[in-house]
Amino acid sequence: MSNGSCVDTSDCVAITSLDLNGNMSLNNFIRLYSNSIGGHFTIEAPVGTHFEVFNATGQIVLKTRAQKLNTDIDLNYHANGIYMVKCYSDKVVYIQKMIKQ
Repeated sequence: MSNGSCVDTSDCVAITSLDLNGNMSLNNFIRLYSNSIGGHFTIEAPVGTHFEVFNATGQIVLKTRAQKLNTDIDLNYHANGIYMVKCYSDKVVYIQKMIKQ
């Protein structure tokens, strides 16, 4: 089974990068903002959007669901480094890199 260049052994997901204003967004559906305080991030997404945060080894370090428009993510108790944030709903999948310093 295939869908374009995706075959049955791969996942087909939408991946995006920075918009022209420096915000990470996907069609104004999801936005990810870093706080000046290390380890704090805000995700702006519709209520019901699911979030998973993965560390550099692929482990899920946080899993939650949006209860309001802005969801605060606190990684203060996790090591500095690169994290991947997966935001998804029935309409879209959004994956973005975050750096905790």
